[in-house]
Amino acid sequence: MMSQVSVIVPIYNPGEKLICCLKSIVDSSYADIEVILVNDGSTDESAAMCDYFKKMDDRITLLHTNREGSIMARNKGLKAAQSPYVMFVDADDWISPHMIRMLYASAVYADSDITVSNNFRALHYKGPHRLNRSDYFRSRKLYLEDEIRSSLVPAFLQGHPFPPNLFGKLYKREMLLSSGSYLRDIHFFGDDLYYNLEMFLKAKSVLVIPEALYYYRTGGFTERYMPYLFHDIVSGYRIQKQVIDEYYSDNRQQMMDGVSIMLFNLLQTCLLNVMRSSLAAEEMRAEIIRHCQHESIREALSNEGVIRHFGADYLDAVRVCDVRYLYKLGRKLYHRSMGRKIALKAASLLPV
Repeated sequence: MMSQVSVIVPIYNPGEKLICCLKSIVDSSYADIEVILVNDGSTDESAAMCDYFKKMDDRITLLHTNREGSIMARNKGLKAAQSPYVMFVDADDWISPHMIRMLYASAVYADSDITVSNNFRALHYKGPHRLNRSDYFRSRKLYLEDEIRSSLVPAFLQGHPFPPNLFGKLYKREMLLSSGSYLRDIHFFGDDLYYNLEMFLKAKSVLVIPEALYYYRTGGFTERYMPYLFHDIVSGYRIQKQVIDEYYSDNRQQMMDGVSIMLFNLLQTCLLNVMRSSLAAEEMRAEIIRHCQHESIREALSNEGVIRHFGADYLDAVRVCDVRYLYKLGRKLYHRSMGRKIALKAASLLPV
């Protein structure tokens, strides 16, 4: 008999956090599930942990890939899924015992294409847990087509506090299978956001419930140089422009202000990314110049929202490719990120 919910867990080197994740899923109060683990070329003990859980629970299917990345790992899991509803869980997070039951019951009752729960942020399993206090989760609300486009989709374009992640949501399987065109030019950065953006534009109904049922583990941000980061950021900007032109022509300027500000915020992330690289000084210089000269950056420089939002020194430095100024900014961001990393590490070791 077919299960009602497929739970897909893409896995790449989560370490012992995976045990907490998988235990929270198999111990769920709703048992009519299939669990699809996609081990994406992990080099830690993840494969052994997956094997252990698979032997203990016949609801688990284990798939292996050769480090193809999150998009391909997720898609492999989706192709194997048989249930009418699908949810994703990140391998270092965990879920409430009642999450699957509550989301499934709510989705069936409302016949919603996508059902969204609130979430907690946590450094580790024993707490403390910080509730997401976004206004979107003040009460249970069913959004229909026009209101999805007017109230929820703009959050993906303007940086509003509506979660862009795949986790914490239950999808009708056909919504996932019929979407993904925006991901064709994305390697990894923003893949959740642009997958959701397309599905929310297509959805006829989205149910948001106030209960916090998903535990998102903070502090897992990468410290590695990401060679495709700038590519994905400008590709995302083009996707957002395409959506605005197609769906929001009536208030195009306001929407473009939001995505342009987001682009220039992420440009600073790209400067930080360059500082994390092993590139030689001249290669760093060339990379910074390449960023500044990109057509999307040049276009957004003249955006009214960008001009109002950012200091003239930063914008002038980008405009004239002032490598010295932008390098110093990147180093400042780098040192700040290292301080945050140390603080998070210390906090995670505190007794509870």
